[in-house]
This record gives sequence, structure tokens and C-alpha cells, in this order.
Amino acid sequence: MAKPYRIAVIADPQIIDDYSYGRTGIFQKISEIYPDIYMKKNWKNMQNIFNPDAIIFLGDLMDAGNHDIGFGDEIISEANKRFQKVFGKTSYNVTLGNHSIIVLDTLKLNSSNFPRILLSHVPLYRPPNTDCGPLRQNNRYINQGHGYQYQNLIEESLTNFILDNIKPQLILSGDDHDYCEIKHDDIIEISVNSFSFAMKSNLILLTWKYWKSVGKAIFDILEIALSMYFICWIWFWI
Repeated sequence: MAKPYRIAVIADPQIIDDYSYGRTGIFQKISEIYPDIYMKKNWKNMQNIFNPDAIIFLGDLMDAGNHDIGFGDEIISEANKRFQKVFGKTSYNVTLGNHSIIVLDTLKLNSSNFPRILLSHVPLYRPPNTDCGPLRQNNRYINQGHGYQYQNLIEESLTNFILDNIKPQLILSGDDHDYCEIKHDDIIEISVNSFSFAMKSNLILLTWKYWKSVGKAIFDILEIALSMYFICWIWFWI
């Protein structure tokens, strides 16, 4: 029989400090001390009675703003840096009890301050036989395929989730070893050639200009064929 894995999930402890409500004197101290005593007692009881294998916090550790770093376009840069210095990354995944726990910083995802460039090793899903464009060197498509330790494309459902929630302006992927440029509606995805000499090594040089007035970036993408540089290097070395 499988051993159970127990996780305690805690939301919004909102620890009060001198900056929370603008109170002074005895009222401020009461606001701080009694919630602290209450949470400390329940924290110990939770540990002693339930003995969880892991504890997850769902945010708002402090009671100021929403509430740790702000929200969306109004995120406070210094607060965000301080939070990550103390608590670590705000988006990550971790394996607990044979499950993948995905922690997503939705506060920053709601920001529209800058266009988003999504980086993925495996290309996103596209309909079968979607043309990769004229710069592709081998077959015209990247179609879905599976095997030991590989999969050609991310699953369609996960791709739709990423596109709907991340809303990138540009996607860069790899894995296929050949150049491929497609569109997900109006979002460009470029799969970059392998850097390896054994695979017609190329790279791309990405340059962009950000137009703050419209919240858009203009991208200039240059594919560089490294094989010619290798030939020149051999000639010089000889």
C-alpha cells in the first residue's frame, strides 16, 4: 500500500507590522501581538498533531499592499527583490510525494508593463503539416511524435494554456535542430537550429526595440550560419 504524503496548505497569514494600518501606540501593539500569538500557537499545534511532510504558502505573508510585492503594473520593484532574496524564486516547480507542484507568480503575470518573450526547449503544438517557412533546411514540418525520453511538441492542451495565460509576443524554442518559423494566430514562434557542428550549426541574433507608447516591441531576427565561420577558422588555423 502506498504511503500517504501530507501537505499543509496555508494562505494569507498577513503578518502585521508598523506599516500595516498606520496605527500608533497600544492599538498598534495589540494589532501585532495577538495575531502573532494566535498564529504561533496554531503553527505548533499543526506541526505536533498533523506532522505534515511539507508546508505550502499561497502568498500574502505580510499585511501591506497586495500584500507582499504589489500587483500587476503596480508591483514594487524593491519589494519584489527583497522578497526573492529572502524566500527565493516566485515561479518554480518542485516534486513532492510523486507529484509535480507548480508555483506560478500570477501577480507579475498580470503586469502589462513589458512584452513577454517565452523560452521553451520543446516547440509548442501546431496542427499537423504546419509549414516551417523557407529557411528550414530539411523536411517542411515539425509534427507530433513520441519516443523514449523525447516528444517533438508540447501537448495541445498545455500549449493552449500557455498561450492564453502567458500571452507572449514572441516564442523561442529549440530541440528540433532545424530552423522553423510559424505563427500561433498572431504570435510568432521560432525554433532555433542546433549550435552543433554535426548538425549544420546556426544561431539567431535577436534585436528588438520597445515602443512604450503602444506596449509593443519590434523584433529583428537574423539567422547566422556558423559553418562558414568554421571553414574560415580552419583556413586560418592551418
